[in-house]
Amino acid sequence: QQVFGRPRRRRKPKYHPVSATVRVAVCGVCRLSGSKSGKAGAGVGAWFGRESECNLAEPLPLWTRSEPLTRNRADIWASIRALQRTDPGEDVVISTRSRYVVFGAEGKQTRRVNGDLWRVLQPLQEERWVSWNFVPAAKENEALAAAEFLANEGAALSQTGGRERESKQMGKDPGE
Repeated sequence: QQVFGRPRRRRKPKYHPVSATVRVAVCGVCRLSGSKSGKAGAGVGAWFGRESECNLAEPLPLWTRSEPLTRNRADIWASIRALQRTDPGEDVVISTRSRYVVFGAEGKQTRRVNGDLWRVLQPLQEERWVSWNFVPAAKENEALAAAEFLANEGAALSQTGGRERESKQMGKDPGE
């Protein structure tokens, strides 16, 4: 469209039409939530699809443990790790059971708590077309069940001192 003979500047639309997207389900788990003790374990899982090499299960890194471990921190970190595995400019749909993460990422609530993690998530989100999808816990969702399975494996790794573990087996259904 033109206005008075000049081309009109295209602005980034608020809602981008979803076309070829990367769909990912994320989950964070925390055992002994709110604890700073060595017995607490937190892990994150991201499920991109069956047999995907991007699937991941890892413990919450040590630098994020300056605050007490909580499921909210694990959920934010799972979203960060999922976005780090995508390329800038890609369309990404993130499904999660965490209303806290969805509302925080969309700017519908304050981000005072866990500000260190929100500051890491924000630039990653700005580089991509990110859509957030909240899925209530009562709804069955294969992708979120797989992400939760991976997050529990990551939490087990944190309690045993393990490192990030990725394999093609993690892309399979938890029930197999």
